[in-house]
Formats: sequence, structure tokens, C-alpha cells
Amino acid sequence: MSNTENPPRDRAIVVGILLMMAAMLLFAGLDAIGKYLGRSYDIVEITWARYFFHFLFVLALVPRHGVGFAARVRRPWIQAARASLLLVISLLSFFTLRFLPLAEMTAINATTPLLVTALSYVVLKERVGLRRWIAVAIGMVGVLVIIRPGLNTIDHAAFLALVVSVCYAAYQIMTRWVSGFDSPETTIFYTGLVGAVVSSALVPWVWTPPTPEAWLLLVAVGLLGGGGHYLLIQALKRAPASVAAPFSYSQILWATGLGFVIFGDLPDGWTIVGALLIVGAGLYAWQTQAVFARDA
Repeated sequence: MSNTENPPRDRAIVVGILLMMAAMLLFAGLDAIGKYLGRSYDIVEITWARYFFHFLFVLALVPRHGVGFAARVRRPWIQAARASLLLVISLLSFFTLRFLPLAEMTAINATTPLLVTALSYVVLKERVGLRRWIAVAIGMVGVLVIIRPGLNTIDHAAFLALVVSVCYAAYQIMTRWVSGFDSPETTIFYTGLVGAVVSSALVPWVWTPPTPEAWLLLVAVGLLGGGGHYLLIQALKRAPASVAAPFSYSQILWATGLGFVIFGDLPDGWTIVGALLIVGAGLYAWQTQAVFARDA
């Protein structure tokens, strides 16, 4: 390849990395606003906003391909189950954020890629080498360092955050599965549709009329979620997953900053140590997988 061909590709990779970090900023912002709203509004109402306005965002993008294209589905029940699982994850996340600092929640959720590795072996029968199993083990040690079972008053909420990570790993496995027979547009469409319909049926029972400020924040929750997923897709179109994915750990930095600015929270020393173990294990697992894929 000539030198004249490299710069455009290099620029695309840099743009992909920046888009990945921007997506993580939006996701951190979503969590921060959800935590803030959780002081005054029911988690079902916040989750409704997360999906209703997310779905409107998706509909705004649909005309590019047409509603018929996006709504075309081969395995509707699998799509419904996957979307329902994500809805449960959102409810659990907003509930957990009532009790955990933003940075701690984000650090524990950073174990998701490691849990995906473990579930890939169990569910998809993918090959997982010894080095990646070691990375999973180190990541779990990092979680234990953060949670410190029995040594603090919020360990139950921290364990719930780990449950969220396990559920999200299962959700990603299901996403891999449906990608074999449905398009990404279809998957995104039904994710928003199921979440919006189910949460709209539940929200009247817990509805608290929002203030004008709260309406703006509720709309922002949905747009940040939809925008984050859109940027994530665009990032992975421009940069290989093995290059862009490690930058998803920037969400911990964004969450720490937003947690301090909005709530005055800073992670303690043990949480920092645990987060470093989790991030280090995740980067090591990605590097090992990249080497394996290149040699395969």
C-alpha cells in the first residue's frame, strides 16, 4: 500500500476513536441524568423517557432506509426477548444508581466485555484461551476490590451492579445471535419499539408530572441513549473493533468527572485500584484476542 493511501485510513481510525469516546461521554451523561432524576421521579418514568425519546430518535433516522426495511424481522420473538432484557437492564441500572456513585457503577459495569468472553464459551461454544480466562479472573478480582463484601454499607447495591453487568453481557451475546439473521437497523428499531411500548404501558401507574426542567432532562435521557448508540455504530464503521473498543473504558473517566461535578462524588482508593484491575484485564483480553484473530 502506498503512502498516499495510508492517511485517509489513518484519519478514519482517528475519527472512529474520537466517536467511540464521544459515545461513552453520552452514555455517562445518560447515567448521570438518570441518577439525578432518580431523586424525584420513579425509575419507570425515567426508563420510559429513555426509550420513548430514543425511539423517536430512531424514527428520525429511518427514512434513510424506509420503515418497511427497518421493521422487517425474521425472528420476532428473539428480538422481543433481547429488547425486553435491555429494558430490565435499564430499570436495574437506574435503581442501582440511586445508591452507588456514578464512577463505581461504571467501573463495575466495565466487566461486561470480560463476562461476554465467559458467556461466549458457555453459550456460543467459542474458543477462549487460558490468557483470556486469566483476564476474566483478574477482572472479577477488581470487582471484589471495589465491592469489598461486608466492609461497607453499599455492598448490596454493588452486587446489583454486577448483576446488571451479567445481564448486559447476556444481552450482547443475544445481539451477536440476532445479527446472523436480522440487519442492525432492524435490531435498533425493535430495541426502541419494545422498550417504548412496554414502558408506556407501565408509566401511567407511577407518573409524576415533570417540571419544565425535568422534561428537558427526560428528553435528554432518550436522546443521549439514541445518540450514543448511533455514534457507537459510526465509530465501529471507521475503526476496527480491536482498535476502537478499548477506548470504551473512557466512560469511567467521563463518569468520574460528571460524578464529581454534579454530585460531589470522587472514587476512593480501593475503587480506583479495582477499576485499574478491570481496565487492565479488559485491555489484556482485547490484545490477546487481536493477536489470536491475526494469527488465525
